[in-house]
Amino acid sequence: MSITFFGKLLDLSNSANGQHYNGATYIIKIAVDGLVGFSSKSAFSSVINTIARKIDLLLILMILAFIMVGFVGKILISKNSKQKVNFLEYLNQLAAFTNISNIILLLALLVLFVQGFNALKFVLILLVITKVNSLTGLTYSIVSGNQKGKIDKLHVAVLTIIEYYIVLYVISKVLL
Repeated sequence: MSITFFGKLLDLSNSANGQHYNGATYIIKIAVDGLVGFSSKSAFSSVINTIARKIDLLLILMILAFIMVGFVGKILISKNSKQKVNFLEYLNQLAAFTNISNIILLLALLVLFVQGFNALKFVLILLVITKVNSLTGLTYSIVSGNQKGKIDKLHVAVLTIIEYYIVLYVISKVLL
């Protein structure tokens, strides 16, 4: 039995009879069958697998973009001071500033599993706090240190955040 939403949909689509469908899953199955054009267990499974793979790839690329955009910003600041930036040191510093985000996300996931849709407003508030904390950690990881450059650190941090959203927009347009 799967834990994730798409895994549960896949398990239900592969079940021998349609009695295991609950209301929401049945509505999704009807919508997918309407998109595909026929009612088939294999078509439903393949669509769910495709969507799940795209979302997983999108999440991995978002994390990589978050790390790489910040690292490029750190290189831009330290480029003029002729001080080398070590990637692993940058990752350690970024992790130190953003670990609280992972704890908040774990709390949100736990609340969502326990309370379900009743706690959706609380979970959304936690996700906003997590996003603010992640962007603050990204900014701190860029501007921290004794580097002096021609470009102001704060300007580079703001440009890095804007660049991050542009990269996310391009990735989401390509994948979705």
